[in-house]
Amino acid sequence: MLIQSVIFALIYVKVVAPRDGSFGARTLAYGVMGAALSWSFTTLAVAAKNVMTSVPDYLLIETAFTVVQWLMVAPLTVLAFPRTARQDGQMRVAG
Repeated sequence: MLIQSVIFALIYVKVVAPRDGSFGARTLAYGVMGAALSWSFTTLAVAAKNVMTSVPDYLLIETAFTVVQWLMVAPLTVLAFPRTARQDGQMRVAG
């Protein structure tokens, strides 16, 4: 989990934080990217390697969980790492 948190933090700092746009636009961008990445290596990977009685039900439940998780994580991340003014032509992230 530590490795995943570092990867998600780097994605935010390198890809999302420098983007121009409102709080909502950055939240949406990070939420969509994060949810897609998270879904691909949790939900799909587990569904592919485990034997279960209902794969479609599992995918539905886990997809819903991932969406709810990122509905909370994305805005909180954008709030936790606010952008600061541009300095020396580069976007600086406070925090």
